[in-house]
Amino acid sequence: AGTLKALETQAGLMERQVVVLESQAKSTQQTADAAAASVEIARQSLIITQRAFFTFVKYQVLTMFSEANNKGDLLFFRIIVKYENVGKTPAIEAEMILGLEKINKGDSEDFALRPWDQREGPRIPSSVAPGVKVVGAVEIDIEEANKIASGELSVFLWTQAEYHDVFPGTPIYRSGTCVKVFKVADFRAGNPFQFKLHSAKFNHGD
Repeated sequence: AGTLKALETQAGLMERQVVVLESQAKSTQQTADAAAASVEIARQSLIITQRAFFTFVKYQVLTMFSEANNKGDLLFFRIIVKYENVGKTPAIEAEMILGLEKINKGDSEDFALRPWDQREGPRIPSSVAPGVKVVGAVEIDIEEANKIASGELSVFLWTQAEYHDVFPGTPIYRSGTCVKVFKVADFRAGNPFQFKLHSAKFNHGD
């Protein structure tokens, strides 16, 4: 009887040890999970605060004349678009493309841009360091400008950028703008056009 009691006691002790070990293993796993979560939070925080952010910063209109000093005949208008990496690290394989969508009076202005890979323009990816600007340009001729003024033609200037940052495993980022061009001053004025945001689906930034 004494031997049986001893064996029962020993079995009970072993069961309690198993419970303790299971509890320790669970606690160790929870600690490891918490550490992994902490590392991931720190990584995400680092990316958010230090990532590249390649985005639109400015439009500029140049009126081109046939003679120097803004004299002679009006030739055309050149619209300069500037993007900048306003982030903390380089934008890798960055590209910025732009264009004009021209719609005659009476036609729907609810247009769709072609997919990124099918759009016209040079595809020259490059690394853009923080604070560096990338410039593109489009032109509106005098006939088109007169039609904008009369309301016969609606012109939309769109831009899009695509890039990724230096941190492994992060996605491709995209940003873009789309504005409608309005005549607001004499064509010989310094800036005869105004730009109004058109459609939220084109104006975004990752």
